[in-house]
Amino acid sequence: MIRLVYSFFSYTRRIILCLVRFWLYASLKYVVLGWTSDVVTMSIKGHKIHLRWKTSDRRTFDQVFLDNEYKADYVWDISTIVDAWANIWLSAIWFHLSYPDARIYSIEPQEENFALLTKNCANISNITLLHNAIRPVETELSLENWLDMGYWGCRYDALTHGTWVHTVTLPWLFDSYSFESIDILKVDIEWAEKELFEKNISWIQRVSNIAIELHDRFKHWCSYSFFSSVKALSYSYFQRWENIFLLWLDKDEVPA
Repeated sequence: MIRLVYSFFSYTRRIILCLVRFWLYASLKYVVLGWTSDVVTMSIKGHKIHLRWKTSDRRTFDQVFLDNEYKADYVWDISTIVDAWANIWLSAIWFHLSYPDARIYSIEPQEENFALLTKNCANISNITLLHNAIRPVETELSLENWLDMGYWGCRYDALTHGTWVHTVTLPWLFDSYSFESIDILKVDIEWAEKELFEKNISWIQRVSNIAIELHDRFKHWCSYSFFSSVKALSYSYFQRWENIFLLWLDKDEVPA
């Protein structure tokens, strides 16, 4: 009988200890992962990044760092990268870690995203930040959170409400920052790619590689506009997750 009682209390003690350990682990995880706060800080290869864990930032982090959605075997040496839109800098830090000598131009129109982008990029000298949208012409447009999709679902258009933002063009970037070519152009601009590749596209001859997410599900003819703009060029093509990659072929590899 005594042995039975001792065994009962012994097993009960083990169960209680397991529950306490689980509670401590869950509590620690609750705090560390930021479930009690709006912004979490983590380190990626020595670079501190700040995420709004309860928002679309978390999914963006998964796509960029876990899914490696921008990884490609680029033919050309990478020295100049244009990141449009940069969101909170996760794609920019991925490019920086992959090509540490490259100059990166990060374009982001959404005000809260840009504030976090600035914080995340504070100690990286080869990243230039631009609080703008990108379009085929320079103008002022209104930005809104379309369909309540969070920080990664903003669009800009000729609206009468929302936050106003100045747009820049790719020729303006070439002239303002005095570079001759873009080695990687990353484009994820919520269907504005239709207009970007529809007119004033002489700059495309100065781009070596493009990584783009097309948004025909939201606006018709995005894909048509993009592929029409590159139809005269020789490139290899593949898709990873949501992104389409066009890698321009080296002159020695262009088929006759």
